[in-house]
Amino acid sequence: MEVLDTAEMERADRLTIAAGTPGFALMLSAGQALRRLRLTSWRRGRILVVAGRGNNGGDGFVAAAEALWHAVAESRLSCV
Repeated sequence: MEVLDTAEMERADRLTIAAGTPGFALMLSAGQALRRLRLTSWRRGRILVVAGRGNNGGDGFVAAAEALWHAVAESRLSCV
């Protein structure tokens, strides 16, 4: 797996969106990938998702919603 720094990830996002993939599809994919990782790699229990503004904030929101929807975590979602 290749790890990208912030500038490389921003460029990859821009190019992917410019090629026709909606930004929301990228957020959904990231959130679903985190849920799958949670199901296969971590024990069941509480999770806390802290996310700021921008694309990563959207990824975090989708990850939390996915965990909630699929009963991976306790049933509480707060947005600030």
